[in-house]
Amino acid sequence: MIEANYTALVMGIVVIEGIGRSLDPSLDIIRQSLPILAYQKIMRDFTVGRVMEEDDIQEAWRLYLTIPEL
Repeated sequence: MIEANYTALVMGIVVIEGIGRSLDPSLDIIRQSLPILAYQKIMRDFTVGRVMEEDDIQEAWRLYLTIPEL
């Protein structure tokens, strides 16, 4: 079930977009916000802990240990 806060947010955007379109018919708030939303999702999803799995970390450490000292 969708939380009440998200429902209120969507309804607010719909109202604002409706008013905005009466002033400028080419206004598309959702389309304009997609790059911002995509950036936020990428920043949230691609943190070090989420990108690297445990096996990747172990493999990286193994490779690090094989590097000869200079």
